[in-house]
Amino acid sequence: MDPNGECVEVCPDSYYPDPETGSCEACPDSCSNCDSLNECTACDQGWQLKSGACEACTIDSCLHCANDKCLTCSEGFYVDTIGNCVDTCENGTYRNDNSGLCDECDEACTECTGGLITQC
Repeated sequence: MDPNGECVEVCPDSYYPDPETGSCEACPDSCSNCDSLNECTACDQGWQLKSGACEACTIDSCLHCANDKCLTCSEGFYVDTIGNCVDTCENGTYRNDNSGLCDECDEACTECTGGLITQC
């Protein structure tokens, strides 16, 4: 039974099926999906999954992280080569607006605007 009291085969996001009550129960806070009250399978924005629990992402300006490395930064920031969010990419990398990453320049370049040798 879902949170509205209707019978369903699958619980909605942020709920799990409780075999004892036969109803859909809410996942723990910061858990966007879970298998039980003690087992998160996905976390809300700004949180990361570690051993079945959601822990706060502590990287400034990070929206999604995993293994203490940022995967997606907030607008105006880019993921650098070590998983931090930066507003300016380091030498040897450039801001890739499509991916949101600081991508490496061609090996012939020390600075670049893109990944091709013609963009040094």
